[in-house]
Amino acid sequence: MAANALALSERRELASRSSDDLEVTLWWDPRIDAVAVSIWDWKRDTHFELAADRHRALDVFYHPFSYTTPRDQLDDAMTGAL
Repeated sequence: MAANALALSERRELASRSSDDLEVTLWWDPRIDAVAVSIWDWKRDTHFELAADRHRALDVFYHPFSYTTPRDQLDDAMTGAL
């Protein structure tokens, strides 16, 4: 657990926003120079994360559901909230 917590603590939050029970956060990991967007649905207690190309990071942050794939299996209520 300590190694996992350490790995997550090295990521830096670049932006965050919330709407209803959803929270979207843009992260940068300086160890590998990569960005990701995490989406938390607090009402359903679910979470997923998307790797983001650095040139599209803000677009993924503002429109994360446009970048999901069918395997992410998002329901209509979750996609409609943002």
